[in-house]
Amino acid sequence: MRDITVKGKTLKRELLLFFFLFVIVFCFNVYAIVDYKAPWTEIISELHYVLLISFTVYLIIGIIRLIVLAIKTLLNKT
Repeated sequence: MRDITVKGKTLKRELLLFFFLFVIVFCFNVYAIVDYKAPWTEIISELHYVLLISFTVYLIIGIIRLIVLAIKTLLNKT
């Protein structure tokens, strides 16, 4: 069985993508706190939701990337 290796460049790109998604969701959380005049302790108490939403968006983007890759592969074979 072959080992799967991930290049450093690929790992760095994926971590940057996830970090970017996390920052975007975190900014939405801050906006919601300001808009609804909620206490600022919500930033810490809702952090698990921010992480969950970030992972969900990352997975959705991953699925879309896999579908695009599959379509490209099918089109190149014909």
